[in-house]
Amino acid sequence: KQWYQRRVAITAGGDTNDEPTFRDFLIVMINRPDFGKGDVNTSLVQEDYDEYLSEYIQNKKINYIIGLLAARSLPHIKALREFYYQKEKKELEIALAEITGHHTEEALTSFITLATDPIYYMADELRISMEGSGTDEELLLRVICTRADKDLALIKDMYKDMTERSLRDDVDDETSGYFRKVLLNLIN
Repeated sequence: KQWYQRRVAITAGGDTNDEPTFRDFLIVMINRPDFGKGDVNTSLVQEDYDEYLSEYIQNKKINYIIGLLAARSLPHIKALREFYYQKEKKELEIALAEITGHHTEEALTSFITLATDPIYYMADELRISMEGSGTDEELLLRVICTRADKDLALIKDMYKDMTERSLRDDVDDETSGYFRKVLLNLIN
């Protein structure tokens, strides 16, 4: 939590000055409680859509949307996303992209993707960390270390499906020295 608070302070003082809702999103998500897995209350999902989400999107109440998402569990957000699509015939992420700025759009989309398909989200983060010239070693390390004992095997399969390359080979190509050895040991 302290690491994220430092990152928010750096980010909030930096490139988010033009987009206060992104700063708000970061602060709210840092303080978001851990809801665990939990069951989804379908009547609450419908209420969230009927009473809040549709109005918030229509009236561009981005901070209210952030508050709603912060107050719900990841399974609930996944169910809300699916319910929104059934009602609107439109992806929730697309609707949010139409009313938010660049940073806020990316943050909300990432959060919803994490809620909807965490394995895909983590594999995509790994892809992004090694995309183009240079490697985002911090992101690469964070994903591999936090997922190594849980679901890294599934993430490796998803990564291979996404990129048609093995995670092991890409990490071997993109890193060096002891950092490479540690990551490869965690991956294997």
